[in-house]
Amino acid sequence: MAIRYDNYVKRPNAEIEYSEENIQELLKCRDDVEYFIKNYVKIVTLDHGEVQFEPREYQEKTIKLLQENRFFIGLWSRQSGKTTIVAAYALWYAIFHTDKNIGMVSNKESSAKRILDTMKRMYESLPVWLKPGVSEYAKTAITFDNGTKLIISATTADAFRGWPMNIIICDEFAFVPDNNAEEFWASNYPTISSSDSSKVIIISTPNGMFNIFHRLWTGGNVEGEDWNGFCAQKVTWEDIPGKTSEWARQQIRILGRPKFQQEFGCHFLGSTNTVLNPECLRTILTWPEDCEFYDLKDRLRVWEKPKDGCKYVMGVDPSKGTGEHDGCIQIFRIDSTLPVEMDQVACFQDNLTDVYEFSQIIHKLSIYYNNAYILCENNGEGSAVISQLWWSFENENLVNSGQKTANLGIRSNKNTKPKAILLMKKLIEDGSIRLHDKETIEQLGSYIEEEGKFFGKDKPDDLVDALYWACYLFEMNILEEEWKFKNEELTEDERIDAWGILSDIEDLIDDWSWLTNSSVFE
Repeated sequence: MAIRYDNYVKRPNAEIEYSEENIQELLKCRDDVEYFIKNYVKIVTLDHGEVQFEPREYQEKTIKLLQENRFFIGLWSRQSGKTTIVAAYALWYAIFHTDKNIGMVSNKESSAKRILDTMKRMYESLPVWLKPGVSEYAKTAITFDNGTKLIISATTADAFRGWPMNIIICDEFAFVPDNNAEEFWASNYPTISSSDSSKVIIISTPNGMFNIFHRLWTGGNVEGEDWNGFCAQKVTWEDIPGKTSEWARQQIRILGRPKFQQEFGCHFLGSTNTVLNPECLRTILTWPEDCEFYDLKDRLRVWEKPKDGCKYVMGVDPSKGTGEHDGCIQIFRIDSTLPVEMDQVACFQDNLTDVYEFSQIIHKLSIYYNNAYILCENNGEGSAVISQLWWSFENENLVNSGQKTANLGIRSNKNTKPKAILLMKKLIEDGSIRLHDKETIEQLGSYIEEEGKFFGKDKPDDLVDALYWACYLFEMNILEEEWKFKNEELTEDERIDAWGILSDIEDLIDDWSWLTNSSVFE
Protein backbone atom coordinates (compact mmCIF):
# COMPACT_ATOMS: atom_id res chain seq x y z
CA MET A 1 0.00 0.00 0.00
CA ALA A 2 1.32 3.44 -0.94
CA ILE A 3 2.27 5.74 1.91
CA ARG A 4 -0.10 8.60 2.51
CA TYR A 5 2.14 11.62 2.92
CA ASP A 6 0.59 14.58 4.73
CA ASN A 7 1.36 16.96 7.57
CA TYR A 8 2.07 13.99 9.82
CA VAL A 9 4.21 11.71 7.66
CA LYS A 10 7.13 13.42 5.93
CA ARG A 11 8.28 12.45 2.44
CA PRO A 12 11.78 10.97 2.17
CA ASN A 13 14.51 13.52 1.41
CA ALA A 14 11.98 16.33 1.46
CA GLU A 15 13.64 19.76 1.37
CA ILE A 16 12.57 22.19 4.05
CA GLU A 17 14.01 25.46 5.27
CA TYR A 18 15.66 25.23 8.70
CA SER A 19 15.95 28.27 10.93
CA GLU A 20 18.97 28.78 13.16
CA GLU A 21 16.73 27.92 16.12
CA ASN A 22 15.69 24.66 14.43
CA ILE A 23 19.31 23.70 13.94
CA GLN A 24 20.18 24.45 17.55
CA GLU A 25 17.21 22.39 18.76
CA LEU A 26 18.19 19.51 16.49
CA LEU A 27 21.64 19.49 18.03
CA LYS A 28 20.22 19.56 21.56
CA CYS A 29 17.86 16.69 20.78
CA ARG A 30 20.61 14.67 19.13
CA ASP A 31 22.92 15.03 22.11
CA ASP A 32 20.34 14.67 24.89
CA VAL A 33 17.62 12.05 24.64
CA GLU A 34 15.97 13.30 27.84
CA TYR A 35 15.73 16.81 26.38
CA PHE A 36 14.18 15.38 23.20
CA ILE A 37 11.58 13.40 25.12
CA LYS A 38 10.62 16.14 27.58
CA ASN A 39 10.27 18.83 24.94
CA TYR A 40 8.99 17.11 21.80
CA VAL A 41 7.42 13.71 22.52
CA LYS A 42 3.67 13.65 23.02
CA ILE A 43 1.60 10.76 24.35
CA VAL A 44 -2.10 9.97 24.47
CA THR A 45 -3.66 9.60 27.94
CA LEU A 46 -7.07 8.22 28.89
CA ASP A 47 -8.19 11.36 30.71
CA HIS A 48 -6.58 14.19 28.75
CA GLY A 49 -5.98 12.94 25.23
CA GLU A 50 -2.69 13.98 23.60
CA VAL A 51 -0.36 15.73 26.03
CA GLN A 52 3.32 16.54 26.30
CA PHE A 53 5.16 13.56 27.79
CA GLU A 54 6.48 14.37 31.25
CA PRO A 55 8.55 11.38 32.38
CA ARG A 56 8.19 10.32 35.98
CA GLU A 57 11.27 10.17 38.18
CA TYR A 58 11.82 6.46 37.61
CA GLN A 59 11.33 6.93 33.84
CA GLU A 60 14.04 9.61 33.83
CA LYS A 61 16.29 7.09 35.55
CA THR A 62 15.40 4.54 32.87
CA ILE A 63 16.55 6.94 30.12
CA LYS A 64 19.94 7.27 31.77
CA LEU A 65 20.25 3.50 32.28
CA LEU A 66 19.38 2.84 28.64
CA GLN A 67 22.05 5.29 27.54
CA GLU A 68 24.73 3.91 29.83
CA ASN A 69 24.14 0.16 29.45
CA ARG A 70 24.02 -2.24 26.53
CA PHE A 71 21.85 -4.77 28.36
CA PHE A 72 18.84 -3.56 30.32
CA ILE A 73 16.07 -5.53 32.03
CA GLY A 74 13.11 -3.86 33.69
CA LEU A 75 10.77 -5.55 36.16
CA TRP A 76 7.88 -3.11 36.07
CA SER A 77 4.40 -2.86 37.52
CA ARG A 78 1.33 -2.60 35.36
CA GLN A 79 0.28 0.98 34.50
CA SER A 80 3.83 2.23 35.04
CA GLY A 81 4.49 3.45 31.49
CA LYS A 82 7.22 0.94 30.69
CA THR A 83 6.29 0.60 27.01
CA THR A 84 5.93 4.37 26.60
CA ILE A 85 9.42 5.23 27.83
CA VAL A 86 11.07 2.48 25.81
CA ALA A 87 9.15 3.51 22.67
CA ALA A 88 10.26 7.13 23.15
CA TYR A 89 13.88 6.07 23.54
CA ALA A 90 13.72 3.85 20.45
CA LEU A 91 12.21 6.69 18.40
CA TRP A 92 15.02 9.04 19.44
CA TYR A 93 17.60 6.40 18.54
CA ALA A 94 16.00 5.85 15.13
CA ILE A 95 15.88 9.55 14.30
CA PHE A 96 19.47 10.35 15.22
CA HIS A 97 21.29 7.19 14.11
CA THR A 98 21.74 6.19 10.49
CA ASP A 99 21.52 2.74 8.95
CA LYS A 100 20.43 0.95 12.11
CA ASN A 101 17.94 -1.87 12.71
CA ILE A 102 15.64 -1.82 15.74
CA GLY A 103 13.58 -4.94 16.38
CA MET A 104 10.63 -5.09 18.76
CA VAL A 105 8.95 -8.29 19.94
CA SER A 106 6.18 -9.02 22.39
CA ASN A 107 4.25 -12.05 23.61
CA LYS A 108 1.87 -11.59 20.67
CA GLU A 109 2.27 -9.85 17.34
CA SER A 110 -0.77 -7.68 18.11
CA SER A 111 1.03 -6.42 21.24
CA ALA A 112 4.15 -5.66 19.21
CA LYS A 113 1.98 -3.71 16.72
CA ARG A 114 0.69 -1.56 19.57
CA ILE A 115 4.27 -0.58 20.42
CA LEU A 116 4.87 0.44 16.80
CA ASP A 117 1.57 2.34 16.77
CA THR A 118 2.71 4.22 19.89
CA MET A 119 5.94 5.19 18.13
CA LYS A 120 4.05 6.26 15.01
CA ARG A 121 1.85 8.56 17.08
CA MET A 122 4.94 10.05 18.74
CA TYR A 123 6.58 10.55 15.35
CA GLU A 124 3.51 12.18 13.81
CA SER A 125 3.29 14.75 16.62
CA LEU A 126 6.87 15.97 16.07
CA PRO A 127 7.50 19.28 14.27
CA VAL A 128 8.35 18.78 10.60
CA TRP A 129 11.92 20.01 10.98
CA LEU A 130 12.57 17.28 13.57
CA LYS A 131 11.12 14.43 11.55
CA PRO A 132 13.14 12.21 9.24
CA GLY A 133 11.46 11.34 5.97
CA VAL A 134 9.64 8.00 5.72
CA SER A 135 10.22 5.48 2.92
CA GLU A 136 8.18 2.68 4.56
CA TYR A 137 5.24 3.10 6.92
CA ALA A 138 3.59 -0.30 7.29
CA LYS A 139 1.78 -2.10 10.10
CA THR A 140 4.90 -4.06 11.00
CA ALA A 141 7.75 -1.75 9.95
CA ILE A 142 8.90 1.84 9.57
CA THR A 143 11.92 2.84 7.50
CA PHE A 144 13.29 6.38 7.69
CA ASP A 145 15.24 8.06 4.91
CA ASN A 146 18.36 7.92 7.10
CA GLY A 147 18.38 4.16 6.51
CA THR A 148 17.20 3.20 10.00
CA LYS A 149 14.44 0.59 10.22
CA LEU A 150 12.02 -0.32 13.01
CA ILE A 151 10.40 -3.74 12.68
CA ILE A 152 8.13 -5.77 14.92
CA SER A 153 7.44 -9.47 15.31
CA ALA A 154 5.95 -12.06 17.58
CA THR A 155 8.60 -13.73 19.75
CA THR A 156 9.62 -16.78 17.73
CA ALA A 157 12.89 -18.48 16.82
CA ASP A 158 12.71 -16.98 13.32
CA ALA A 159 12.13 -13.38 14.45
CA PHE A 160 14.90 -11.17 12.99
CA ARG A 161 16.82 -14.20 11.74
CA GLY A 162 19.43 -12.92 9.30
CA TRP A 163 19.01 -9.29 10.38
CA PRO A 164 21.97 -7.49 11.99
CA MET A 165 20.07 -5.91 14.89
CA ASN A 166 21.37 -2.82 16.68
CA ILE A 167 18.63 -2.82 19.32
CA ILE A 168 16.27 -5.61 20.29
CA ILE A 169 13.33 -4.65 22.50
CA CYS A 170 11.46 -7.49 24.23
CA ASP A 171 8.12 -6.38 25.69
CA GLU A 172 6.23 -8.48 28.28
CA PHE A 173 8.93 -11.10 27.87
CA ALA A 174 7.76 -13.12 30.90
CA PHE A 175 4.50 -13.89 29.09
CA VAL A 176 6.10 -15.40 26.01
CA PRO A 177 5.69 -19.22 26.00
CA ASP A 178 8.85 -20.69 27.45
CA ASN A 179 9.94 -22.63 24.36
CA ASN A 180 9.44 -19.62 22.08
CA ALA A 181 11.36 -17.33 24.41
CA GLU A 182 14.28 -19.74 24.75
CA GLU A 183 14.49 -20.31 20.97
CA PHE A 184 14.26 -16.58 20.25
CA TRP A 185 16.99 -15.85 22.77
CA ALA A 186 19.27 -18.61 21.48
CA SER A 187 18.78 -17.36 17.92
CA ASN A 188 19.37 -13.64 18.50
CA TYR A 189 21.65 -13.20 21.50
CA PRO A 190 24.83 -14.45 19.76
CA THR A 191 24.43 -11.79 17.04
CA ILE A 192 23.85 -9.02 19.58
CA SER A 193 26.69 -10.10 21.86
CA SER A 194 29.17 -10.16 18.98
CA SER A 195 28.75 -6.40 18.56
CA ASP A 196 30.41 -3.79 20.76
CA SER A 197 27.44 -1.42 20.74
CA SER A 198 24.21 -3.35 20.07
CA LYS A 199 21.63 -3.23 22.85
CA VAL A 200 19.03 -5.51 24.39
CA ILE A 201 16.08 -3.96 26.25
CA ILE A 202 13.76 -6.32 28.12
CA ILE A 203 10.70 -5.15 30.04
CA SER A 204 7.91 -7.13 31.67
CA THR A 205 5.74 -7.69 34.67
CA PRO A 206 6.54 -11.07 36.29
CA ASN A 207 4.75 -14.25 35.34
CA GLY A 208 5.93 -17.07 37.58
CA MET A 209 9.41 -18.35 38.17
CA PHE A 210 12.16 -20.06 36.22
CA ASN A 211 11.19 -18.78 32.79
CA ILE A 212 13.88 -16.95 30.82
CA PHE A 213 12.73 -13.53 32.07
CA HIS A 214 13.06 -14.65 35.68
CA ARG A 215 16.49 -16.13 34.94
CA LEU A 216 17.79 -12.96 33.26
CA TRP A 217 16.32 -10.73 35.96
CA THR A 218 17.85 -12.84 38.72
CA GLY A 219 21.24 -12.79 36.99
CA GLY A 220 21.05 -9.01 36.70
CA ASN A 221 20.55 -8.63 40.45
CA VAL A 222 23.74 -10.28 41.65
CA GLU A 223 27.25 -8.98 41.97
CA GLY A 224 30.59 -10.49 41.14
CA GLU A 225 31.26 -13.28 38.71
CA ASP A 226 27.61 -14.47 38.70
CA TRP A 227 26.37 -11.16 37.22
CA ASN A 228 25.03 -11.72 33.68
CA GLY A 229 25.73 -8.21 32.38
CA PHE A 230 22.16 -6.87 32.55
CA CYS A 231 21.40 -3.59 34.27
CA ALA A 232 18.24 -4.29 36.28
CA GLN A 233 15.56 -1.81 37.31
CA LYS A 234 12.47 -2.57 39.39
CA VAL A 235 9.37 -0.35 39.46
CA THR A 236 6.40 -1.27 41.68
CA TRP A 237 3.07 0.45 42.27
CA GLU A 238 4.63 2.35 45.18
CA ASP A 239 6.85 4.23 42.71
CA ILE A 240 3.88 5.47 40.63
CA PRO A 241 2.51 8.90 41.61
CA GLY A 242 -1.08 8.75 42.81
CA LYS A 243 -1.04 5.10 43.89
CA THR A 244 -1.90 5.15 47.60
CA SER A 245 -2.24 2.46 50.24
CA GLU A 246 -6.01 2.79 50.03
CA TRP A 247 -5.81 2.26 46.26
CA ALA A 248 -3.72 -0.87 46.87
CA ARG A 249 -6.22 -2.26 49.39
CA GLN A 250 -9.05 -1.71 46.93
CA GLN A 251 -7.14 -3.49 44.15
CA ILE A 252 -6.38 -6.43 46.46
CA ARG A 253 -10.09 -6.74 47.25
CA ILE A 254 -10.85 -6.82 43.52
CA LEU A 255 -7.93 -8.87 42.16
CA GLY A 256 -6.93 -10.92 45.18
CA ARG A 257 -3.55 -10.64 46.84
CA PRO A 258 -1.57 -13.08 44.62
CA LYS A 259 -2.67 -11.37 41.40
CA PHE A 260 -2.05 -7.91 42.86
CA GLN A 261 1.42 -8.95 43.99
CA GLN A 262 2.23 -10.12 40.48
CA GLU A 263 0.71 -7.27 38.47
CA PHE A 264 1.58 -4.34 40.73
CA GLY A 265 4.04 -5.57 43.37
CA CYS A 266 6.36 -7.32 40.88
CA HIS A 267 6.42 -10.56 42.88
CA PHE A 268 7.59 -13.67 41.09
CA LEU A 269 6.48 -15.85 44.01
CA GLY A 270 2.81 -15.94 44.86
CA SER A 271 1.88 -14.74 41.39
CA THR A 272 0.47 -18.17 40.54
CA ASN A 273 -1.17 -20.90 42.57
CA THR A 274 2.05 -22.66 43.45
CA VAL A 275 1.57 -25.83 45.47
CA LEU A 276 4.33 -24.76 47.87
CA ASN A 277 3.75 -21.52 49.70
CA PRO A 278 5.91 -18.55 48.63
CA GLU A 279 7.90 -18.36 51.86
CA CYS A 280 8.87 -22.01 51.54
CA LEU A 281 9.90 -21.50 47.92
CA ARG A 282 12.09 -18.57 48.92
CA THR A 283 13.82 -20.84 51.42
CA ILE A 284 14.42 -23.85 49.20
CA LEU A 285 15.76 -21.63 46.41
CA THR A 286 18.87 -21.28 48.54
CA TRP A 287 19.35 -25.05 48.89
CA PRO A 288 20.80 -26.26 45.54
CA GLU A 289 24.26 -27.80 45.74
CA ASP A 290 26.51 -29.19 43.04
CA CYS A 291 26.35 -32.96 42.99
CA GLU A 292 29.41 -35.00 43.90
CA PHE A 293 29.53 -36.56 40.44
CA TYR A 294 27.51 -37.57 37.39
CA ASP A 295 27.22 -41.05 35.95
CA LEU A 296 25.27 -43.12 33.41
CA LYS A 297 26.22 -40.70 30.65
CA ASP A 298 25.28 -37.72 32.84
CA ARG A 299 21.75 -39.00 33.42
CA LEU A 300 22.39 -39.70 37.12
CA ARG A 301 23.28 -36.95 39.58
CA VAL A 302 24.70 -38.24 42.89
CA TRP A 303 25.18 -36.26 46.10
CA GLU A 304 25.92 -39.19 48.41
CA LYS A 305 26.83 -42.87 48.15
CA PRO A 306 24.73 -45.29 50.21
CA LYS A 307 25.58 -45.55 53.90
CA ASP A 308 25.62 -48.83 55.74
CA GLY A 309 22.56 -49.28 57.92
CA CYS A 310 20.53 -46.46 56.35
CA LYS A 311 17.11 -46.88 54.80
CA TYR A 312 16.30 -45.40 51.39
CA VAL A 313 13.23 -44.76 49.27
CA MET A 314 12.98 -44.24 45.51
CA GLY A 315 10.16 -42.34 43.81
CA VAL A 316 9.83 -43.17 40.11
CA ASP A 317 8.01 -41.41 37.27
CA PRO A 318 8.47 -43.49 34.07
CA SER A 319 8.41 -42.22 30.50
CA LYS A 320 8.32 -43.78 27.03
CA GLY A 321 11.92 -42.80 26.36
CA THR A 322 11.01 -41.24 23.02
CA GLY A 323 12.29 -37.74 23.75
CA GLU A 324 9.06 -36.23 25.04
CA HIS A 325 8.84 -36.54 28.83
CA ASP A 326 11.66 -37.38 31.23
CA GLY A 327 11.85 -40.63 33.07
CA CYS A 328 12.85 -39.64 36.62
CA ILE A 329 14.04 -41.32 39.80
CA GLN A 330 14.34 -39.52 43.14
CA ILE A 331 16.36 -41.28 45.86
CA PHE A 332 16.14 -40.20 49.51
CA ARG A 333 17.87 -41.36 52.67
CA ILE A 334 15.36 -41.75 55.50
CA ASP A 335 17.08 -40.38 58.59
CA SER A 336 14.13 -40.42 60.96
CA THR A 337 10.43 -41.15 61.18
CA LEU A 338 9.73 -39.45 64.53
CA PRO A 339 9.64 -36.87 63.05
CA VAL A 340 10.12 -37.60 59.34
CA GLU A 341 13.50 -36.46 58.04
CA MET A 342 14.70 -37.32 54.53
CA ASP A 343 17.71 -36.20 52.49
CA GLN A 344 17.97 -36.26 48.68
CA VAL A 345 21.00 -38.36 47.73
CA ALA A 346 20.60 -39.03 43.99
CA CYS A 347 18.46 -38.12 41.02
CA PHE A 348 18.05 -39.70 37.58
CA GLN A 349 16.57 -37.73 34.67
CA ASP A 350 16.44 -38.57 30.96
CA ASN A 351 13.89 -38.59 28.13
CA LEU A 352 15.60 -41.12 25.81
CA THR A 353 16.05 -44.10 28.14
CA ASP A 354 13.67 -46.85 27.01
CA VAL A 355 11.49 -48.64 29.54
CA TYR A 356 13.66 -51.79 29.60
CA GLU A 357 16.93 -50.01 30.38
CA PHE A 358 15.05 -47.72 32.77
CA SER A 359 13.72 -50.77 34.63
CA GLN A 360 17.24 -52.18 34.93
CA ILE A 361 18.54 -48.87 36.29
CA ILE A 362 15.75 -48.75 38.90
CA HIS A 363 16.44 -52.34 39.92
CA LYS A 364 20.19 -51.87 40.37
CA LEU A 365 19.86 -48.52 42.12
CA SER A 366 17.38 -50.07 44.53
CA ILE A 367 19.78 -52.91 45.38
CA TYR A 368 22.73 -50.56 45.70
CA TYR A 369 20.90 -48.17 48.01
CA ASN A 370 20.44 -50.88 50.65
CA ASN A 371 17.38 -52.46 49.00
CA ALA A 372 15.56 -49.14 48.80
CA TYR A 373 11.77 -49.09 48.66
CA ILE A 374 10.53 -48.43 45.11
CA LEU A 375 7.33 -46.42 44.58
CA CYS A 376 6.72 -46.40 40.84
CA GLU A 377 3.69 -44.94 39.10
CA ASN A 378 1.72 -47.67 37.29
CA ASN A 379 0.07 -45.64 34.55
CA GLY A 380 0.75 -45.91 30.82
CA GLU A 381 4.37 -46.83 30.23
CA GLY A 382 4.74 -47.33 33.99
CA SER A 383 3.04 -50.70 33.68
CA ALA A 384 5.85 -51.98 31.42
CA VAL A 385 8.47 -50.79 33.92
CA ILE A 386 6.69 -52.39 36.85
CA SER A 387 6.23 -55.64 34.92
CA GLN A 388 9.99 -55.81 34.42
CA LEU A 389 10.71 -55.04 38.08
CA TRP A 390 8.18 -57.56 39.44
CA TRP A 391 8.25 -60.45 36.99
CA SER A 392 11.67 -60.25 35.31
CA PHE A 393 13.86 -58.96 38.14
CA GLU A 394 11.62 -60.21 40.98
CA ASN A 395 12.47 -57.09 42.94
CA GLU A 396 10.83 -57.46 46.34
CA ASN A 397 11.43 -53.80 47.17
CA LEU A 398 8.61 -52.69 44.83
CA VAL A 399 5.80 -51.18 46.87
CA ASN A 400 2.38 -52.24 45.57
CA SER A 401 -1.08 -50.78 46.03
CA GLY A 402 -2.57 -54.24 46.50
CA GLN A 403 -2.13 -57.97 45.97
CA LYS A 404 -3.59 -58.25 42.48
CA THR A 405 -1.53 -57.90 39.32
CA ALA A 406 -3.48 -54.77 38.40
CA ASN A 407 -2.38 -53.21 41.69
CA LEU A 408 1.36 -53.64 41.22
CA GLY A 409 3.19 -50.37 41.79
CA ILE A 410 1.25 -47.23 42.64
CA ARG A 411 -1.80 -46.40 40.57
CA SER A 412 -2.14 -42.64 40.01
CA ASN A 413 -5.78 -41.60 40.35
CA LYS A 414 -7.95 -38.86 41.85
CA ASN A 415 -7.36 -40.28 45.33
CA THR A 416 -3.69 -41.27 45.38
CA LYS A 417 -2.17 -38.36 43.44
CA PRO A 418 -3.63 -35.51 45.57
CA LYS A 419 -2.70 -37.41 48.73
CA ALA A 420 0.89 -37.81 47.54
CA ILE A 421 1.17 -34.18 46.46
CA LEU A 422 -0.26 -32.76 49.68
CA LEU A 423 1.98 -35.06 51.74
CA MET A 424 4.99 -33.83 49.76
CA LYS A 425 3.87 -30.23 50.33
CA LYS A 426 3.53 -30.80 54.07
CA LEU A 427 6.92 -32.50 54.39
CA ILE A 428 8.78 -29.84 52.39
CA GLU A 429 7.10 -26.93 54.16
CA ASP A 430 7.84 -28.51 57.54
CA GLY A 431 11.51 -28.82 56.62
CA SER A 432 11.29 -32.61 56.78
CA ILE A 433 12.82 -33.04 53.32
CA ARG A 434 16.21 -31.69 52.31
CA LEU A 435 16.62 -31.12 48.57
CA HIS A 436 19.90 -30.49 46.75
CA ASP A 437 18.97 -30.74 43.07
CA LYS A 438 18.55 -27.38 41.34
CA GLU A 439 16.30 -28.73 38.60
CA THR A 440 13.98 -30.39 41.13
CA ILE A 441 13.68 -27.15 43.09
CA GLU A 442 13.00 -25.12 39.95
CA GLN A 443 10.25 -27.52 38.92
CA LEU A 444 8.70 -27.16 42.38
CA GLY A 445 8.72 -23.39 41.91
CA SER A 446 6.59 -23.80 38.78
CA TYR A 447 4.31 -26.53 40.13
CA ILE A 448 0.77 -25.20 40.53
CA GLU A 449 -2.79 -26.22 41.24
CA GLU A 450 -5.39 -24.90 38.81
CA GLU A 451 -9.02 -26.00 38.59
CA GLY A 452 -8.26 -29.10 40.62
CA LYS A 453 -5.31 -30.16 38.46
CA PHE A 454 -1.64 -30.21 39.42
CA PHE A 455 1.04 -29.49 36.82
CA GLY A 456 4.18 -27.53 35.99
CA LYS A 457 3.22 -24.14 34.59
CA ASP A 458 6.49 -22.94 33.07
CA LYS A 459 8.65 -26.04 33.36
CA PRO A 460 8.25 -29.82 33.13
CA ASP A 461 7.09 -31.58 36.29
CA ASP A 462 8.53 -35.10 35.96
CA LEU A 463 11.02 -34.64 38.81
CA VAL A 464 8.19 -33.40 41.03
CA ASP A 465 6.12 -36.46 40.14
CA ALA A 466 8.95 -38.76 41.21
CA LEU A 467 9.38 -36.70 44.38
CA TYR A 468 5.79 -36.97 45.58
CA TRP A 469 5.74 -40.73 44.93
CA ALA A 470 8.80 -41.05 47.16
CA CYS A 471 6.87 -39.20 49.86
CA TYR A 472 3.88 -41.49 49.37
CA LEU A 473 5.82 -44.24 51.17
CA PHE A 474 4.43 -42.89 54.44
CA GLU A 475 0.83 -43.37 53.26
CA MET A 476 1.42 -47.04 52.41
CA ASN A 477 1.75 -48.31 56.01
CA ILE A 478 4.65 -50.62 55.20
CA LEU A 479 7.18 -49.14 57.62
CA GLU A 480 7.59 -50.97 60.88
CA GLU A 481 8.19 -47.68 62.66
CA GLU A 482 5.58 -45.06 63.44
CA TRP A 483 5.99 -41.70 61.75
CA LYS A 484 5.01 -38.15 62.54
CA PHE A 485 5.26 -34.72 60.99
CA LYS A 486 7.94 -32.44 62.28
CA ASN A 487 5.57 -29.90 63.77
CA GLU A 488 3.77 -32.48 65.91
CA GLU A 489 4.70 -32.52 69.58
CA LEU A 490 7.18 -35.28 70.49
CA THR A 491 8.24 -36.40 73.94
CA GLU A 492 11.94 -36.57 74.72
CA ASP A 493 11.71 -40.40 74.96
CA GLU A 494 10.20 -40.55 71.47
CA ARG A 495 13.02 -38.45 70.13
CA ILE A 496 15.64 -40.70 71.74
CA ASP A 497 13.94 -43.92 70.57
CA ALA A 498 13.35 -42.76 66.99
CA TRP A 499 15.34 -44.96 64.62
CA GLY A 500 17.45 -43.64 61.86
CA ILE A 501 19.48 -40.91 63.49
CA LEU A 502 22.35 -41.97 61.30
CA SER A 503 24.26 -38.83 60.48
CA ASP A 504 27.38 -40.10 62.29
CA ILE A 505 27.65 -43.37 60.33
CA GLU A 506 30.81 -43.63 58.26
CA ASP A 507 30.62 -44.16 54.52
CA LEU A 508 31.83 -47.79 54.55
CA ILE A 509 30.72 -48.73 51.04
CA ASP A 510 33.85 -49.45 49.00
CA ASP A 511 32.48 -51.23 45.96
CA TRP A 512 31.11 -48.44 43.77
CA SER A 513 32.34 -49.98 40.52
CA TRP A 514 28.96 -51.14 39.22
CA LEU A 515 27.73 -47.58 39.06
CA THR A 516 30.86 -45.71 38.04
CA ASN A 517 31.41 -48.27 35.30
CA SER A 518 28.44 -47.54 33.06
CA SER A 519 29.24 -50.50 30.80
CA VAL A 520 27.18 -52.74 33.08
CA PHE A 521 24.10 -51.20 31.50
CA GLU A 522 25.18 -51.71 27.93
